[in-house]
Amino acid sequence: MDLKSAPVAEGFAKLSLEDERWLSFAGSAPDATPFHHPAWLRALTSTYRYRGLVAAQLDHAGRVTAGLPLLSVRRPLAGTVYVSLPFTDHVPPLACSAEALVTLTDALERWRQEQGGPGVEVRGSLAAMASLITVDAGVRHVLTLGAETAELRRLKPSVARHVKAAERARVQVRFGRSSGDLATFYRLHLQTRRRLGVPVQPWRFMRAIQEHVLEPGLGYLALAENADGAPLAAALFLAHNGTIVYKYGASDASQWHLKPNHLLFWRVIERGCADGFRLLDFGRSDAESQGLRQFKAGWGAVEVPLHYARLGRGRPAAGGAGHLGNALQVVIQRSPAFVCRAVGELLYRYAA
Repeated sequence: MDLKSAPVAEGFAKLSLEDERWLSFAGSAPDATPFHHPAWLRALTSTYRYRGLVAAQLDHAGRVTAGLPLLSVRRPLAGTVYVSLPFTDHVPPLACSAEALVTLTDALERWRQEQGGPGVEVRGSLAAMASLITVDAGVRHVLTLGAETAELRRLKPSVARHVKAAERARVQVRFGRSSGDLATFYRLHLQTRRRLGVPVQPWRFMRAIQEHVLEPGLGYLALAENADGAPLAAALFLAHNGTIVYKYGASDASQWHLKPNHLLFWRVIERGCADGFRLLDFGRSDAESQGLRQFKAGWGAVEVPLHYARLGRGRPAAGGAGHLGNALQVVIQRSPAFVCRAVGELLYRYAA
């Protein structure tokens, strides 16, 4: 399959991930998220060696009017599938109009059939058509940031109490991007994933995120520490185009009584408001994860249904290591931490 740029004056085109026409369009699209930024794609491709392209619709002047990045993922027993994007909760196609999205969807289906019928999965919605399969993939929680957002009185009373309790316990939150901060986050992250019984993302993926996303200023780590500087909780956020996205979080369960996660998110909200960001996306939650949904809603975030789409046979995969199989859960929980890490190194790429 040819994944290289194919110059076309008008109509459907396969562009490289670094094509200037796509970068210009994605950079100016009001709906673009941090996951549309080429830095996130570089973190994915440098870690997992995925090959990719941008499926784009061009106007008569060769300008992009609609498009989405696709990475070729090989899944055991399922063959090759194009995903937009692996390990990403929400990356809808970008389009200048509803008509452009319809045209792109039709062209994408024709291209898929010409390539021999590989599946195309989108972590978002395409235009409706007969061959399109759409599934409910859970929900997102989105908080609008503004002057009043950073006022404690606006929060659910129990959430405000937890924030104040963390402050009284002298919990501190700081932000960083250093290798040391990343290592601190990863230690907590490994501990959290083992507790949940799911493989942890490979360390090389986290290093790629640091190199391509954090160091250029497109995100940061938030770290909650006790009065002695010991880490209690940490989270990784992406930030671009007025939107902050909560990507990964971790904490020391033995320190939950200090409410470090509540103060961590509160400081992120304060920082986002001060820096002029418009939205905080708390990320995807499974429909059955009532506790997590209540936690996110407690900040005033609005719950939004999340839909994934697939062209071709099969159903869109939700992604994430939790879908590798429940049989691993007990093994990981009862094994040393290195087992959680080793399983992630071997299998995590197949959970895309």
